[in-house]
Amino acid sequence: MKYLKPTIYIIGLLLTANIVWGAISDVTKTDINFKVNQTKQFSTTDKQFYEEAGNKLPQSDWNQIWATTLTDVRADMVTSGDVTCTTTMELTEDVSVTGNRSWTATYEGTVQRQWVPPFYGAEYLAKIYKDDGSGGVGDQIAPADVSDWFFDYGEGRWSAQDAITYAEPLHIDGCWFTGNLLSDVVSATSTQQFTFTVYDDGTWDNEAVPIWISPKDYAVEIIQVHAATMGTNPVLTYNIEERAKAGLANAGTDIYAADQDADADGEDETAFSNGSIAAGSHLVFTTDASSESGTVTLITGVVYYRE
Repeated sequence: MKYLKPTIYIIGLLLTANIVWGAISDVTKTDINFKVNQTKQFSTTDKQFYEEAGNKLPQSDWNQIWATTLTDVRADMVTSGDVTCTTTMELTEDVSVTGNRSWTATYEGTVQRQWVPPFYGAEYLAKIYKDDGSGGVGDQIAPADVSDWFFDYGEGRWSAQDAITYAEPLHIDGCWFTGNLLSDVVSATSTQQFTFTVYDDGTWDNEAVPIWISPKDYAVEIIQVHAATMGTNPVLTYNIEERAKAGLANAGTDIYAADQDADADGEDETAFSNGSIAAGSHLVFTTDASSESGTVTLITGVVYYRE
């Protein structure tokens, strides 16, 4: 069974920002809320909602939900690798907005989203600075500055309601999240399995018995195989082939680099030359000639895998 990826709806928290709301006009507030509800980001009231970039989600999927609990000491979270912090990062101006009123936190060429809000502690409050005129950090822009600015922690975007004339570029002191996401935790723990049993049909030579079809809509990774035999001093040398969805009758690719021996005590395999199985592929139990030692009446096994 495939586990459903959880979807969590975020209600009432459109922006986590350092905002002096009393100084920001009702027009700006309405524009922000409308654009976010239309899955758009906000950069300026000068743009229609359809002119804004469409990368603001009204809900979060498991690739966005934080699965790490942060403490209020950001130095500890940096040490644990759950956040990355900066005190000098230059913001990049969004030149599509007039008046120098929109800047993004760009890291290694990509807008860095998921900044940690002060909900987790005062040390995470994003501070914005003017340039000192030489490319360094200058004076801090106060929260109550006449530009009526705010920072969108989710989008990594600084916006001002009114045009600014500060020395540029602007700089930011803050942290963004780099810890485990829900997708990391769920995919790492949601191990699934299937079992198979193949019986003696008079000879174990050159067998090719289909034992499973992988899920039709997602690939899987095999993480372990346990196999055991029954009979008299039973040892059976075998492999498992991945065969294409439309090629069951054709030879495929072995999951083991070399054939493995299964006996009555059982054997576990965790090393695979081909452990990534494509969606809809067939797994086929195979043997070569002279694969049986002793008398083998059956082989049974369990294959553990995850998406």
